[in-house]
Amino acid sequence: MLFLAASCIQGQWYYKKYGVLDINYLSLEQLDEARLNTKEELVASGFIAIGGGLCYIIFRYIKPGMSEDPSFFEELLGDEGVNKLGMGCSLAAIAGGSVYWVVSMSRKASINATIRSKQSYSGSLSISPQIIPGIRSGNIYSGFAFSIKF
Repeated sequence: MLFLAASCIQGQWYYKKYGVLDINYLSLEQLDEARLNTKEELVASGFIAIGGGLCYIIFRYIKPGMSEDPSFFEELLGDEGVNKLGMGCSLAAIAGGSVYWVVSMSRKASINATIRSKQSYSGSLSISPQIIPGIRSGNIYSGFAFSIKF
């Protein structure tokens, strides 16, 4: 299910940021910028997931419970309720960080593949599948793109 979410979200990032329908239309400078942003997202997602894991361990085994001056909400939940709420929020952080990591990894793979294809040697032939939107009809056509670099 994580990979399905990653594939659905994957195709939207370059349209939102750069306004292009295909990642191959980005320049090498834009791809380098996107690669740096993706590395930052990988680090952030790791911190979210690891932080959620540490919080889960704290609420599961150390069980801090209510603070010394509990609020109305903490008194309503009690010590055990505060610990269970902390564990639930920690599990949500683990899940969110993990999904964010999978999406960032798939984005990184597509950026690296595009950079490799754009940095091909002279005299090379590149054949790739292409989706072509019909402007007047509104239909979507499939085809192949041929690139010859010399």
